Amino acid sequence: TFEAALLAALDSVDERNDGRLNMAELVAAGFDRALLAGLATGRDGSLDKRQLVERLSSIAREEDDEGGQLSGSEYAPELLRSLLTTVARILHRRKAEAIASERRAAEAEKNAMLALHGEATQGQFRTAMDAAFASIDADGSGTLQLGELRDAGFDHAVISQLDSGGDGQLSRAEFVDA
Repeated sequence: TFEAALLAALDSVDERNDGRLNMAELVAAGFDRALLAGLATGRDGSLDKRQLVERLSSIAREEDDEGGQLSGSEYAPELLRSLLTTVARILHRRKAEAIASERRAAEAEKNAMLALHGEATQGQFRTAMDAAFASIDADGSGTLQLGELRDAGFDHAVISQLDSGGDGQLSRAEFVDA
């Protein structure tokens, strides 16, 4: 549905994952600032995602019901056209990112299988280990914490062996170059 596509696009724009979108997030995603100015914002200048979806859906319904004649905001036709173009662009970018991510994962899996069978080049092995590091690093900190390693299935003995710094966490170098 229109609402589901719009919400999915807005979710990917919401960098803080707080359910609110500020003008900087919306403009960075490609929304036109002048058109957004016609929408009501909170005291902090942000828009609630769900309210934004409801308002824009209402605009779309009004345009559809009135055969192109809108009874709402003077910004409605331009806003709707801009919104649909931007939503399509955001969803296309998300799809492209997902496809690229899937390709990287498939390549990493292939390299891991080659490494498992002793057939990987050093570069393929490093690529597989680097991809594994990235997938285990749940918080994106650039280091693997004990909890992340345990969640990935590593036992304490293996973690201790890999932890050359003895600090209870693994750097990318400690993990990839192991």
